[in-house]
Amino acid sequence: MKNSILIHTQYEENYGAHDWNGIGTCPEHWKMKGGITFQIEMDANLCMYTKTAEVFQAMLDQDHCNVHERFTYLDHDIQFSKPHKLGTEADYVKHATSLVS
Repeated sequence: MKNSILIHTQYEENYGAHDWNGIGTCPEHWKMKGGITFQIEMDANLCMYTKTAEVFQAMLDQDHCNVHERFTYLDHDIQFSKPHKLGTEADYVKHATSLVS
């Protein structure tokens, strides 16, 4: 059975690469810019029998990291079912204003 796996990462931008002319080694000046979440559809049982963090980091390094940006694996969540809709923005505002009064 396929599940949706959400991979939570720390996103960093290399400010040293902004002025780099592409010659020689790229200067490094990494700044944390927040979190980015990736998703993969797969059998969640695979996570039980492999080094999940290492595999996800290898996938990030191979396909998403470069001299300009990088993603560091933090954690992952397995979604065994689709999320249920809680309501709408209007519902939220209605409840929020009733709590303020």
